[in-house]
Amino acid sequence: MNGLSNHAKGFVLTFIGVMALTPDALLLRLADMDVWPMTFWRNALMSAALLTVLLAVYRGKFVSRISALGKTGFGVGVMMAVSSVTFVLAFEYTSAAKVLITVAIIPMLAALMSTLFLKEPIKLATGIACVISLAGIGVVVSDSLFVETNGNEVWGIAYAFVTAVAVASAFTLTRSKPAVSMVPATALAALVVALCLVPFVPPLHLADDQVFPVLAMGLFVLPVSFGLLAIGPRFIPAPEVGLLMLLETCLGPFWVWLVLHQQPSVTVLVGGTIVVVTLACHAIWSLRRST
Repeated sequence: MNGLSNHAKGFVLTFIGVMALTPDALLLRLADMDVWPMTFWRNALMSAALLTVLLAVYRGKFVSRISALGKTGFGVGVMMAVSSVTFVLAFEYTSAAKVLITVAIIPMLAALMSTLFLKEPIKLATGIACVISLAGIGVVVSDSLFVETNGNEVWGIAYAFVTAVAVASAFTLTRSKPAVSMVPATALAALVVALCLVPFVPPLHLADDQVFPVLAMGLFVLPVSFGLLAIGPRFIPAPEVGLLMLLETCLGPFWVWLVLHQQPSVTVLVGGTIVVVTLACHAIWSLRRST
């Protein structure tokens, strides 16, 4: 990637990270585990994978890289830890559609935070893409947006909103300190979450049919995706990172369709197409502008 501009490099890394995350929903369904055991395994394995890579890469400089994180790294770690818990909790209280439409405000929140705290103006093209993509997400979830779930669903929407705020905050904080890699902060946050959950999970045992999806999530999908997403905002504005994350919302159902043969509705296909085409156009514009 040496021949790429910083912006193009950030876009490519973020895109790969988001694409790596798209099978997450499928693997969650295949694992079929309770909330706290699932949250434990996801964070424990992700932290183990990331810390192993970081130790191999940094070697004798590992401690100094951790020290370099400072208050900003601490903030990123806290936000990532919060989002890892609240995202899973949100699905316990309300429908997936309502969770998705809530977390889809991440690029909007990131744009607002970047403007307020980093004094980065929102590019007109990015703002337009955010609005059109949010409309596409609305189409995706329109079939089940108003389906009743349970009397406590307000908690699910609240957890999803906290997730969106936490992720947008993490992207903005990462963007504020581009000279420092926040991957160690992500790894340590996952480790802390896993350790805190140890008293609340049953004996650490996986059924035979849970081993593959859990290991795939914890050792590949999550460390690759969140590792790269911790790097992306160093090179591109936080709103663009949040915008690319909408690809996961649209492409996630594709893997479910492919493996579990749960064919998406026409509205899902139409809404997903709106988002993908919008993001493709924005990506072409953005890359041309950076060259």
